[in-house]
Order: sequence, then C-alpha cells, then structure tokens
Amino acid sequence: MSSRKSILYFPGPGEANTDETFKAAKERADELGIRDIVVASTRGGMGFKAVEAFKGYNVVFVTHVTGQRGPGTQELSEEMAAKIRAGGGRIVTSAHAFSGVNAAIQKKFNTMYPAGIVAQ
Repeated sequence: MSSRKSILYFPGPGEANTDETFKAAKERADELGIRDIVVASTRGGMGFKAVEAFKGYNVVFVTHVTGQRGPGTQELSEEMAAKIRAGGGRIVTSAHAFSGVNAAIQKKFNTMYPAGIVAQ
C-alpha cells in the first residue's frame, strides 16, 4: 500500500512560523493517534503556545536546567510556568542529555568529546 505525505516549507526561520507549525503537527498527531506532545523552549513562550494549540493533549514543556545562563538562574519565569500549568501543561527542567562528565572533560582539557560533537 502506498501513501503520499506533504512537506511544509517556510521562507525563513522564526516565531512567525509557530502557529502554522503547531497546526500541522496537531493534524499529524491526530492522524497517528499521538496524544503526548513534547516542546522545548527557554523562557516558556513556545510552551504556552503549545498548551493552547494542543488543548486536551498531554503537553510536556522542557526548559533549560537551572544555572544554564548563570548560577542559580532559571530562564523560565514563575509567571510563565504558572500560565503553562494553568493551561494543563507539565514542565520538565533537567540537565542537557549531552552534558555531565563529558562536558567537564571538555572544559578542563579544552577538547571535544563525541556526544558534544553530536550536540553541536
């Protein structure tokens, strides 16, 4: 059995493409029966838009680890986190998958490690 799918291209990057991207992603999620949506964003704007676009879905928003931009600093404000949660979204704040021991070796010896190359 054959099938035909379309590809959505944008003239350039940016937030101007968010609504149309979420619309296309929701259509495809519905086609495939996907109910779990994961969205990454630094300050939460994308997470909030995802919660609005995917009402009734399990929306998980992934933010930077605390300390990414400076010691003790969390880029997701409490206000934005509250808006995401109020919309039914969940928030995960965790270390980057390619950090840890390898990143410490990179910093100490001024070198690159395989997972760091992949992350870049």
